[in-house]
Amino acid sequence: TSCPPGASPPPDALVNYESAMWAVVQWRNVIAFVALLAWLRIFKSIRLLRFMQVVTATLGRAFLQVLPFCLVFVLLLWAFALAHRLAFGDLVHSFRSVLQSMFTLQRVLLGADDFDTLWDANRVLGPLFYLGWTLASYLILANIFVAVLVEAIGSDSLKHVPRVGAIDTAKGYYDRWAV
Repeated sequence: TSCPPGASPPPDALVNYESAMWAVVQWRNVIAFVALLAWLRIFKSIRLLRFMQVVTATLGRAFLQVLPFCLVFVLLLWAFALAHRLAFGDLVHSFRSVLQSMFTLQRVLLGADDFDTLWDANRVLGPLFYLGWTLASYLILANIFVAVLVEAIGSDSLKHVPRVGAIDTAKGYYDRWAV
């Protein structure tokens, strides 16, 4: 039975709150996104610091060199995720799909690995794939990324970054006031 607008439903009626809760969840999602954007705006103010000027100039200089690196990383991640899915997908829950395998391999990069589960699933491929992924990601890809950034830091264009940081500005005000 439906009840007229503004009237209370009968006590034994089932009220469907699905549409109202959907709106609440969407509102929370919008608020979370706006909060993220608000925190990202802080970088506009942090640019005044000398250190952040060097960081942004370094990342800007290394951008074109980092793009091929990102492509190689994604291809390597996809290859290992596919291999892990095919080898462990039916045995280990965290490798049940290629996407889940990619997320699990990212967690391995952050140190949250479950080597024992891979060992129990397959005593040959488990350690072999684990060792292959950690060696490829840490020793090869991480070192290439650091080398690209170090080369960008050492470039001549970064030596001309103006010294207009917050400390220099405060020092300038102090020098004018003290004289």
